[in-house]
Amino acid sequence: MIMEAKRNDFDMGWGQCLAAMHAAQTLNGDPQRVVYGGVSDGFIWRFGKLQGQTLVRHPQPYDVSRLDELFAALNHVLQLCKQQVLSPAAAA
Repeated sequence: MIMEAKRNDFDMGWGQCLAAMHAAQTLNGDPQRVVYGGVSDGFIWRFGKLQGQTLVRHPQPYDVSRLDELFAALNHVLQLCKQQVLSPAAAA
């Protein structure tokens, strides 16, 4: 789940992202499933995960001026998602 931080309001963006992540857990019938998400204003990106009912946000923001770091972080999140799909019991 990636949400837009309208007017750079990351708190509101995380609220929307959390709601979508929770909906994904519910729709998949697995409230303990780890769901990954992020919030961006187009320049700054922040990532996190919802595990059960706990939202953990990564403390480091990523900036488009450092695309190598941003793409590495995005790739890492996508790899975690792939791992979960291929081996659901091992993911978390």
